[in-house]
Amino acid sequence: MRPCHADHPLSPETCRLCWLFADPGPLGESYRALWRRQAGLPEQSPPPGRACRHRGRRVRDEAGRVQRRERPTECCGPQNLDVFQCGHETYGPETTLADCVRCPGYAPREVASPAQPPPAEFTPDMPVGVVMRLLEGRPAAFPDGWSGWENVRQAHISLLEQAIERCPAYPEGRYQGRGIVTCVSARPAPGFGKHLPHGYFPGAWVLVKEVRRRGCTLPVTFGHLGPAEWDPRLTDLVRPLGVTVLDL
Repeated sequence: MRPCHADHPLSPETCRLCWLFADPGPLGESYRALWRRQAGLPEQSPPPGRACRHRGRRVRDEAGRVQRRERPTECCGPQNLDVFQCGHETYGPETTLADCVRCPGYAPREVASPAQPPPAEFTPDMPVGVVMRLLEGRPAAFPDGWSGWENVRQAHISLLEQAIERCPAYPEGRYQGRGIVTCVSARPAPGFGKHLPHGYFPGAWVLVKEVRRRGCTLPVTFGHLGPAEWDPRLTDLVRPLGVTVLDL
């Protein structure tokens, strides 16, 4: 149950909470589980289609861009979803997560462990395109020093550029002026990889103190997602530094 369910219908394009609720990835799963716990409901396991053994890599065009397809989803209506290869002899050769959830041919596979041995062919001379596919695939314990390889750096850059291409267009005329905006989760929360007692607030505090020390007077906004990520007492703490707190 999303926190904004009583305020408006599901609107991922205009509401940050709806966007998180509709997110098919691990971040969305974490928030859906968190909100169900807060509502006293049992947590639900991830949809089975995300672990089907027939599902392969993302389908890309000749330029390396991930292909997307509009498909109906149970949580948020029609959505543009990444297209994956499907090895099922009847329901392949392509699929999306929405199709996997409803597929009669779904067959579970074991979740990979980070302790798996590294791919034997993973080397500093590997083509960038191959590295991209490895980074998008099952987790593995890559060789020592792999994160500093040039081909790995280029692969990460390419993957980020593709993610940026999939972002919606900037809403022209909606904003004006200059400022600093950062998302701050000030409580421990699932889905972030760290369970710090004060979340990322200490880092945000240092950020503002440092830019002010260097003479920057731009307005600063801290964004958060409701009481699960913010303590109202912190709003009074950062107000003297010219920080506005926004519940997204």
